[in-house]
Amino acid sequence: SFVMHMDKNRKKYKYNYLGLFLCWFGIKKVRKNKYFCSEFVAHALKETGALPIQKHRFHSSIAR
Repeated sequence: SFVMHMDKNRKKYKYNYLGLFLCWFGIKKVRKNKYFCSEFVAHALKETGALPIQKHRFHSSIAR
């Protein structure tokens, strides 16, 4: 399962600090094996089929 795979390979995954910072400005930056919190949850829900998720729409209150 997805969760078991992530747990087994947990040393391979890191926190996506750059992605979190860029998300604030509405810039999407995908980095292999790196996630920030909501990015990981969305990926987990999509991969397990628990919740159909649309493509990310980045939005920033600063950009408006």
